[in-house]
Amino acid sequence: TVFDAAAKSAGRLIPFAVVTPHTDPNAARRVEAWIGEKRIAGAKALAWYHALEPGRDLAPIGHVLERARMPLLLQLGANARTSDFQALRTACPKLNVILTHAAMPVFRAAWESVRKDPRLYIDLCGPWIDAATTRAAVRAVGAHKAVFGSNAPTGLRSPEQTGDSSYAAALERLAELRLRSNEMDLIMGETMANILNNPSGA
Repeated sequence: TVFDAAAKSAGRLIPFAVVTPHTDPNAARRVEAWIGEKRIAGAKALAWYHALEPGRDLAPIGHVLERARMPLLLQLGANARTSDFQALRTACPKLNVILTHAAMPVFRAAWESVRKDPRLYIDLCGPWIDAATTRAAVRAVGAHKAVFGSNAPTGLRSPEQTGDSSYAAALERLAELRLRSNEMDLIMGETMANILNNPSGA
């Protein structure tokens, strides 16, 4: 299992739990149990695929994560209700929320909030964002508010389509930004480490 692989990875793998409150009425309790067993470092919700309304459907899980000082990765949905991350921020003001794919599909509409809100971040997962979007997002929110994401396995397909996994495309998008080394360090791990290890100060 993922849990087993993470336990054997000497800290290289950090497990997050995908939450499905639309089909699992006990999702919050399940997350709380995994936290108690020290199996996860956070959770991820897919509002896009599961038609979740963040404020309504994710608040109970958000409260569990708040108490544990763990973050939520949130893939926003395709309409106003399922992309309303502010409703979740209102319900869970101490929750660190990372909006995936540079806050797709609202993008720029969210970036100002990410820049100003100390508990909002974006990740730079592909393959749905290109180099231009990556550049615009990092400029808008600041390198300290963006974290690297590979979006495995779909974001790790090799350019040759051989079936092998490769970080090449994701890393090339970042290399094209020509960031200072300290900015790249923030994106490639320092900010995420701060979210995980110093959540109240993130």
